[in-house]
This record gives sequence, structure tokens and C-alpha cells, in this order.
Amino acid sequence: MNAPAVFVCNNNQWAISTPIEAQTRAETLADKAVGYGFPACGRRARRARGLQRGARGGRTCASGGGPTLIEAVHYRAAPHATADDPRAYIDLARVEEERARECVGRYEEC
Repeated sequence: MNAPAVFVCNNNQWAISTPIEAQTRAETLADKAVGYGFPACGRRARRARGLQRGARGGRTCASGGGPTLIEAVHYRAAPHATADDPRAYIDLARVEEERARECVGRYEEC
């Protein structure tokens, strides 16, 4: 329907216990938006929202108007579910590194 919507894809880099690299050959999940007929041209929510406002006034993004996809990339540092034991497939050192860079923790330190 070519609605001026902003979709957000929360990419935690895992598909349950499988790393994203084993799930898709796409460089990013945002690249998949093209397959649905709309651009993934907003790296920031403000820019994507501005594109939607601009689409109503005649400005376009890549192919023009319609929806936009934002891919929010982070690292899943917790189990997929309560029954999941991620120690079988994750690097615990990386989890600690990612937790140190996690945005909520960084915000709370301020």
C-alpha cells in the first residue's frame, strides 16, 4: 500500500542459537528491505521520520515515498529464552565486552 511507515528491525545478531552469518548471505538485514520493495535508507530514526514527512511533500528517499526500514544492531547478551543455555554456542568474553558497551548501562553511568 506504499504507506509512509517506519519499520524497526531489532537485529541482536542471533537466530535463537545460530549466528546471523549462518542465517543469511545479506550483508545487513536492512538490505532485505529491497526485496519488499522499499528502501532501508535511514540509519537514524530522526532521518527516517524526516523521510516520511518529506515523502508527503514530494521529497523521496532512494525509490521514493513509502515505508522505510531501520536496522537496530546490537548484541544479544542474554539467553534467547528461559530454557536456553547459551554457553553452548556463545563466546562468554564477547558477552562481557558487549555488556560493557550496552546503552542502558552506559546511560546509567552518567
